[in-house]
Amino acid sequence: MWFLGWCVPASPAARLLGEVEWSTVRLREHSEDVARSARLAVRDGVLPGFREDCSGFVSSVYTASGIDMDGRVATLWEAALDRGLLHHDPIPVIGDLAFFDNTWDRDGDGRFDDERTHIAVVVDVEPDGTIWMAHHGSKRAMIRMNLLDPRDEGSNSVLRLDPGGPLGLTRTGELWVGFLTVDPEQDWRTEG
Repeated sequence: MWFLGWCVPASPAARLLGEVEWSTVRLREHSEDVARSARLAVRDGVLPGFREDCSGFVSSVYTASGIDMDGRVATLWEAALDRGLLHHDPIPVIGDLAFFDNTWDRDGDGRFDDERTHIAVVVDVEPDGTIWMAHHGSKRAMIRMNLLDPRDEGSNSVLRLDPGGPLGLTRTGELWVGFLTVDPEQDWRTEG
């Protein structure tokens, strides 16, 4: 169920003043709970029993929001693909999961050429299209990405320090491969 769409006044102040100010923010029923849980997880860490990595982080965030989840990046991607829930809209829904390729050398072959190596939770979208995400990489942090300008250094966080990967890509907008809008009615426990 959608609560806010593309053409929603961005602020109560703008409505009171009669100004036309539009937002890119899109919400679903669980969006605010997920965003709040993600911000808390950046500060406080994952729930007990979850891995201290990116997929453990997002699984913990969703579980704390009342949607059971336990998966790895690749298993969550496959489940989303099987269910037709992946999308490539440059403006995601708050609470979407963002997937990235080539963020680390998962198979240990000395190359950054591994698919589905990182995942993050969308917590906000600015009017210019800059997406704020909570993630757990080498540390828990907020990162940003703008798919309208994926190489812009000011709008896209560095996700991989070593430029030795395909085409030297290192920023979020360059390594992103898709979003998952989580259906809370589905079973997202893809591990064990």
